[in-house]
Amino acid sequence: MKKLFVLLLACVMLLGSLGAVAESKYDLSQFVITYEDFPLTTEPKTISLMGIKHPIHGDWDKMVFFGMMENATGIHFDITTIPLDGYAEQLNLAINTESYSEVLLGCMINNNQIVDWSSQGVLIPLNDYITEELTPNLYAFLEMYPEVKGAVTAPDGKIYALPQLNSAPIAYLSPWWVNGDYLKALNVKDEELPTTIDGLLALARRIRDEDPNGNGKADEIPISVYDNLGGLNIWLGAFGLPSAGAYVDDDGKMQFGMFNVEKMTAWLSFMKTLYDENLIPKDFLTMTQSDQSALGAENRIGIAMQAIPGNIWYHDGTSEEKDAFFASCPMLPVLGSDLSAPMLPHGGYGISTGTFALTDKCEENGNVELMMRWADFLYSVEGSYLIHYGPEGVIYEEDADGNRVTIFPSDGRSTEEVRGGDLTPDCGIPMPKYVRPDTEGRSTELQQVARTRQADEKQVPYKRLIMPALFFTEAETTELATIETDLGTFMDSVLAKFVVGELDIANYEAEVITPLTTNFKIDRMLEINQEAYDRYAAAI
Repeated sequence: MKKLFVLLLACVMLLGSLGAVAESKYDLSQFVITYEDFPLTTEPKTISLMGIKHPIHGDWDKMVFFGMMENATGIHFDITTIPLDGYAEQLNLAINTESYSEVLLGCMINNNQIVDWSSQGVLIPLNDYITEELTPNLYAFLEMYPEVKGAVTAPDGKIYALPQLNSAPIAYLSPWWVNGDYLKALNVKDEELPTTIDGLLALARRIRDEDPNGNGKADEIPISVYDNLGGLNIWLGAFGLPSAGAYVDDDGKMQFGMFNVEKMTAWLSFMKTLYDENLIPKDFLTMTQSDQSALGAENRIGIAMQAIPGNIWYHDGTSEEKDAFFASCPMLPVLGSDLSAPMLPHGGYGISTGTFALTDKCEENGNVELMMRWADFLYSVEGSYLIHYGPEGVIYEEDADGNRVTIFPSDGRSTEEVRGGDLTPDCGIPMPKYVRPDTEGRSTELQQVARTRQADEKQVPYKRLIMPALFFTEAETTELATIETDLGTFMDSVLAKFVVGELDIANYEAEVITPLTTNFKIDRMLEINQEAYDRYAAAI
């Protein structure tokens, strides 16, 4: 890989001439982008930019990524950020009051918003700028991945927002992790972890009954879950269902999971067992991620779903000792049951749409071509590394073999806290980039090495796509909204009632099938989804 960052102290005067950047705790003269297309302008240019600020983020205008990009390109951003909590309402307000920026970066724009805002003229089409000459990296990327091109192509055939693709399985396959200390206390080895629903129940009961945290109290949460049914929906796959809602079958046809009485009732019986036997929190319907973090810090959680174990449990010690502990927390295998071989439903192949869009204000100011060339860099190997990890020399360095060797922070923070706090907004918020298949696997951090290996071994063979990201026309969106709003409420409510015992699973057909066929236009919903899926299939 071409070396992206070099130590060039002689470049200080050049960097200063490209315009001032916000004060940073890092000496940006140490981190220089060497890229043949930069600078993009000979005169400093200021462009307005809006993004979503994750709680782990520091101030965007002090991040190393934006400072380096400004110094290299000549483009300075006037940045407005919206807090992640309640971002959807604030983003819609910005659009409705015309207080949005020229560039929407990391705004998590969904497909319905793209259709709506493009019809209003707020978002501009980008197709004419995606060419081999102007944006060679982006053009080659979309040609290489037609499924990504299909996912970002609106019903009118135009592209209004650019995506992220992280092609490593760990980016899109949701893992359940098991507390490594608990397993030691229970004398359970990684290779002995359960592969079936019955085996999971047996392990969860041992966590509940045998005091693996050693505090003499029966306070362990065998399986942690939050946000209603949360990740428990993934275990539908163990019973042979990709989803309780709409999904695409192997023949490309839309199906609706709740109509499958045998598999749904088997899953609900399992869920009710978890609830009745105190294997999940009694208040799981109202628990939040913050609640889970607090329980993890008290070492009360046995099994939980997060991207990495370090997001679940707290561990005393040095950064290296923490890394070793989290690497010792194994990934739970994908589960099967008497009804099905193991299956891992997932929502997409690492594709996040709506990560970068340009508005009519950008077009009015004549900045579209500049910003498309700016974004194109992020789809190069060098650019993807920069926005994903920050510059070499802060939280990683490359060894002679091209491996990414972790530099553990000396201030008590984790590498993720430094990455999101100081280096890049690409931490908790999808950003426009293409992370190559081998990028994640090049880390030497023990937790990351273990995570990558286990995803390849334990998850990839069993993955099953529920449905690709689909675009709907305005009319389809309006019609779906009238169907899905009440339907979603009904589904969440009725499933929860079965789990907590307010409804009898034996009455599933009367409580579920009859209302679904009587009160909701499921056939029409599936028809609309089928039409959108057929457009997607044609686009790829």
